[in-house]
Amino acid sequence: MMRNVVSALGRLTFDCFGEPVTVCSEEATLPPLTYEFLVLLSTLYAMTYFAVFYTYISDAEQVAAVRPEHRAFLAGLKDEGTLVGSGPLVGTDPGEALIVLQLPDNATVSDAKAVMDNDPFHKKEKIASRTIKEWDPVLRVF
Repeated sequence: MMRNVVSALGRLTFDCFGEPVTVCSEEATLPPLTYEFLVLLSTLYAMTYFAVFYTYISDAEQVAAVRPEHRAFLAGLKDEGTLVGSGPLVGTDPGEALIVLQLPDNATVSDAKAVMDNDPFHKKEKIASRTIKEWDPVLRVF
């Protein structure tokens, strides 16, 4: 599954889960690629994005004890191409985080919830509240 189409200096490069794959180089004798074509091409690999907001329980030691399992879970999502990014929201108490997921086109909030139900933070009840919303990135730079 590929995502993010980038055009520069006559190159057509796909970002395939963080690894650039060049389809055409500067030497190619193809007509210039137009913005419209790139937009059309990028829709072939359309994804649905979700923003997951966590508020942790107030016991920071309990949260810290499960954090390695949580990060291993997120690493697995990254490896399969589901995780776009994650991290704490700075200056929040007891602590909050944002996790951005990408799922196949037409995925629903229920699908994102099913993924996040496997997070050890959720399974071990270290999340005081969780909100999952579909997100429509207007300018995708990832």
